Amino acid sequence: MRNSLFVDIGGTNLRYAFVESTSEKFSKVIKKKIDESISADLLIKQILKVIPIKINNIVFSIAGPKLYNTVEMTNRNLKIDPQTIKTKYELNECFILNDWEAIAYSFLNFEQKSLFNLINEGKQPYNDNILCVGPGTGLGAAMLVKNEIALATEIGNINFGIKDLIGDKYYSSDEFRKIEDVLSGPAISRFYKILTNKSLKPEEIIKLAKSKEINALEVVNDFLKRLARFLAKLSLIYLPGKGIYLSGSLVRSLKDFIIKKDFEQNYLLSNKNTPQHKILENTVINIIDQEHLALYGCLNYFNLTQKV
Repeated sequence: MRNSLFVDIGGTNLRYAFVESTSEKFSKVIKKKIDESISADLLIKQILKVIPIKINNIVFSIAGPKLYNTVEMTNRNLKIDPQTIKTKYELNECFILNDWEAIAYSFLNFEQKSLFNLINEGKQPYNDNILCVGPGTGLGAAMLVKNEIALATEIGNINFGIKDLIGDKYYSSDEFRKIEDVLSGPAISRFYKILTNKSLKPEEIIKLAKSKEINALEVVNDFLKRLARFLAKLSLIYLPGKGIYLSGSLVRSLKDFIIKKDFEQNYLLSNKNTPQHKILENTVINIIDQEHLALYGCLNYFNLTQKV
């Protein structure tokens, strides 16, 4: 493999780890907040400065759309061009993946013991496709087709179906312009502020919900209802025969609030008495109770490229 560095640049945090040529396992994963004004070049220099080995290859997972083999981040002014980086740092290989593309590739050697089932446990696959979804700083999704090709989406930035998800009580075309405005960490803060006129971080609101604070509980429960209904729409759009897999720290933190019966009812609600209902009844939905999926996906992708 040679010495390889794997970097996950998210909307809020940076994570990275390396693999030495003599090993197949990551070093300890380092996580840190990202300086909003940092350039790609300075970011790489800072990482390489603290790594005790010469790096031959880098694979990036980046929260932003990949176009013409570059990624411009959605939530900050940072652009990654792998060819420029490869030349400047004299690398053998440099690859970039959209963050959800990387998460999809993590399933190539995923451990089933990390799953928490929500719906339809034990159903047989009706095709070979997996859909990975996760609300976080934004809302991401990607498909893994036949355990071979990951296809990223920009589903969080679409604007249809918003009013259907939140109803007239909250709906405002100025406040909610895209799906991630109603299904993300910032969305939790936004709805809590509408109810209370208080600005809190999503993790603070979830902590309040755990202590049974009524407004926080309402926001969390409404969020889970919207999530279930949104997943029903995605099931019909993507037909993920091997299941939908929810990932990210936000979803993991909400796991204890989920009442499976209620989640299933909201998931199945909108398509009753239609032929499409069978698709929903046979689509497994799990939460992935595991960290650093994008880094593992980068490693899997790199290994795939070396087999060609």
